[in-house]
Amino acid sequence: MRAAACTVDLSPLSATDLGASPGARLPWDGVADPIEVAFLALWPAEDNPPILLASFDVLFVGHTLRNLTEKVSGLPAERVIVGSTHTHQAPMVDSSKPKLGRVSETYMSMVADRIEPAVKALLQGSSGTVSLSAASGMARNSVNRRKYYRRYISRRILRNTMLNAPNKQGCTDETLITATLRAEDGAPVAIVWNYACHPVGRKPRNAVSAQFPGAIRERIRRSEGQSELPVLYFQGFSGNTRPSATIGSWRFRDLPKQLLNGLVFSNMSDRRYSRWVSNLAKRVDQTRACEKETPVDSIATKRVTIPASELYTEQPGEVSFVRLDLGSQFTLIGMSGEVVAEYAQTVRAIVDRPFVACAGCLDTPTGYVPVHAMLSEGGYEAQGFCQAFNVRSVQPSIEENVHKGFHLVSSGSR
Repeated sequence: MRAAACTVDLSPLSATDLGASPGARLPWDGVADPIEVAFLALWPAEDNPPILLASFDVLFVGHTLRNLTEKVSGLPAERVIVGSTHTHQAPMVDSSKPKLGRVSETYMSMVADRIEPAVKALLQGSSGTVSLSAASGMARNSVNRRKYYRRYISRRILRNTMLNAPNKQGCTDETLITATLRAEDGAPVAIVWNYACHPVGRKPRNAVSAQFPGAIRERIRRSEGQSELPVLYFQGFSGNTRPSATIGSWRFRDLPKQLLNGLVFSNMSDRRYSRWVSNLAKRVDQTRACEKETPVDSIATKRVTIPASELYTEQPGEVSFVRLDLGSQFTLIGMSGEVVAEYAQTVRAIVDRPFVACAGCLDTPTGYVPVHAMLSEGGYEAQGFCQAFNVRSVQPSIEENVHKGFHLVSSGSR
């Protein structure tokens, strides 16, 4: 196959609302580290149109950016795969969720002005033959955030309340997938990697940051000796997981809560964040070192949609499911939702390939995607998110319908 890739800096030039930022009420603190979008174009054959992949450093891509990417590329929807790194410290660009942040038209105009010429140049410019190498590893860097606790509120104890708190026995998806596309001379053209963990927990300030996807990106670039190497990160099924280094609190006011309920979450200090990122980067490096060349005798992509009302009560719109097969060994498969980690094992069983990157937060997620057991447990992922996402309620049959979507996008695949 042939490939070409590029990156575009999307860092804002002035203060703007960040998506679901923990520091939204603080004074604007500028750009802590750059945010960007990475594009990767793949040509399966000389006479076929390309497939375009995009990884945006935003909370959710949203309809506007998704439609703009399609329009600029001139490609049909099934040949455009758009995902977000899901950083909670980037300008809000998804207008369908105003309670998570306001969209700046000025910023959106700047983004359009930057990505339009970049995509056109990428698709109309030169491309070269590439080889694909891939590997699957394991990390130990996330923790489940759903746990039953006794909770002290207003002088009474509530038992069996599902809280956002560390659950070391809870489900996580620690599978780490890496893939490298190299030119005939061995130089990297693009890196793709996938891991499931919410990019949250940095020092709470109102500053733009790509968080750990950006930090890992820079470390990969340094190791390859290319300062602008396109690195595409696709967020995994991380709806109920977050960095393990956010366990614990050093605030005196949290002491009573910890004595009653156990461990709580807190934001990482700069030192603790740096150590956690370094540990994750080490595991990414170890996985990349094990990459083996993966034959790509064919490229196939498929996109299906189901009504959003099959997942959420009386919800308009659609939920998308996407699959990309590079040869017979590597698959990227995902959906437009904040998918919980429990789905990863099921989806990998459906695909049954050596390298399966499960991607959540594609396109415009309608809401969280819990499994059936969570609906009776309650908690943010089961129902607490609904107001912020403009969702009425979750359908009792959500798990069955999500499985249906993944089976539909996998039917007929090699």
